[in-house]
Amino acid sequence: MSSYVRLKEHSDWGTLYLALPGKGLSPSGTSSASRGLKFRDGQKVHVRWPDKSETLETIVLKTHREHISDMGHEYDVTCKRPGVETSLRGRKIWTPLAELDVLVSDLDK
Repeated sequence: MSSYVRLKEHSDWGTLYLALPGKGLSPSGTSSASRGLKFRDGQKVHVRWPDKSETLETIVLKTHREHISDMGHEYDVTCKRPGVETSLRGRKIWTPLAELDVLVSDLDK
């Protein structure tokens, strides 16, 4: 039987990253993007959809921008968020990887 997992999305001052459940925070409980899994455009992963169907998909990194305000300091943050793109009735639909289950063995590659 294949083992799928829902990755947890964290924010490190606006920089989003995915990690295995229980592995995304430092021992003191703070977010750190360095603890996140690495994904690249074109990477193949097996996903399980909410309807329980399983497919092989290609990672598409989408730019995520956020404006952060902290104790009087403001700055813009840009990061890449992994997801998969599917076609539905002639339109491309991008789904964040955080909303799907991913085959654990694909995360070792």
